[in-house]
Amino acid sequence: MAERIGAAAGEAAGAATRAASEVGALYLALAGGMSSFTETQALRARNRTPLPSLHELHPEASRLPVRSLGLQEVSVSDIVGTAVAGPDQRGSDFRPLPPFRGSDWRARWLRIRTAVARMEPLPPVDLQKYDDQDWVLDGHNRIATALYEGQLIVDAVVQEIVPPGAARRPCPSSPRWPWRWPKERRSGLRRPA
Repeated sequence: MAERIGAAAGEAAGAATRAASEVGALYLALAGGMSSFTETQALRARNRTPLPSLHELHPEASRLPVRSLGLQEVSVSDIVGTAVAGPDQRGSDFRPLPPFRGSDWRARWLRIRTAVARMEPLPPVDLQKYDDQDWVLDGHNRIATALYEGQLIVDAVVQEIVPPGAARRPCPSSPRWPWRWPKERRSGLRRPA
């Protein structure tokens, strides 16, 4: 009995693996595989230009409060740079500049590209939102892979940097969303008991 269960489980696992491979092949066929040669060349050319830095363009951002917006789907085109302070180490395609690419990076890059080709889930990237623009805290290589693969949306854990004097906006992941004051709090009047 146990042997038959084990054999059935093995067959199910094999069928699942074959199905996942077929879905991955279908996805690559529909998506046109990797980005075209011209698009890839354009992205590689962008690697010569350092990635914009949130802290260089908006130095006040490092002193402002941050609030969590939770897990969201973010358009790759809305991600404009890095939120990691320090010297320029990444190009505008989010990959490290050539002098900063070591064997560890190459192995990580290959693992991420392979996972995407197999349609395996990747962890969400960490972003900071400031002035309606998204900046990468963690996940630069996953964003670079999304660019090179033509991916339009990534999952991200988003934090919003709150500028001084900004109106308090509710968090979309809050159970009180959409957030509204009860009428008696808005008007100052109370309901009769």
